[in-house]
Formats: sequence, C-alpha cells, structure tokens
Amino acid sequence: IVLDIYGKNTIMYSRRTLLTNFNKTFNLSENKEMILSQNITKNEFLATETDKGTFIFNNKYFNLISYLKEFNEEKILYYLVYPNGLKVNEIEEYLNGKTENTNDGFTHRKTIYKLRW
Repeated sequence: IVLDIYGKNTIMYSRRTLLTNFNKTFNLSENKEMILSQNITKNEFLATETDKGTFIFNNKYFNLISYLKEFNEEKILYYLVYPNGLKVNEIEEYLNGKTENTNDGFTHRKTIYKLRW
C-alpha cells in the first residue's frame, strides 16, 4: 500500500489552458497562477497552468501525519509527500507536527459508498 500523507491534493485537472482562456476573455494580463474563492464557504483553491494544462489544488495542505499511528505500518510500503510550493525545511516542520494551513481532507466522513446492482 502507498499512503498519501501530506500535500496539496489535486481537485481538478484539464488539458486545456483555462487560465489563459479566462484572461484573454476578460482582457486581463497573463497569469499562470490564481486563487479561486468559493462564495458560500469562503474556501480558496489554487489554480495553476503549465504546458500540460490547468490544475486546481486545495489551497490547504492535506495532512494525515497525525493519523499515522492508527495505520498498520507493516502493510504500507511508501508514504507520499507532495511538496507543492514547500521548501525542504518547511516539509520537515510539518512532518514534525506543524499543522498550520492544513486539513485532513474529509477523512472523518464516509465518502465511499457501495452501490447495489
């Protein structure tokens, strides 16, 4: 098993250059990174564009580090950390317990359902 334990989760990906198209449509200066704000919850999302397309990330870092003691480590081969925008010393701070600007990505809610046929 490979376990994602830390990083900015990708919420959406498109091969299209959505930020470029948006900026051209509204005559805005070219911007390859943008913070999108959701009106009701005030959640923010980081949108970035590369030559591969457009990515939208949760603007908070997904953090399962505090839950590691609950997992059976014998079955976990690798722990993944996605360092989007972090320096090595910042990653070390989070691995050592820092929780600022993080969330647990709905791990406390049932999100997988078995459908009846």
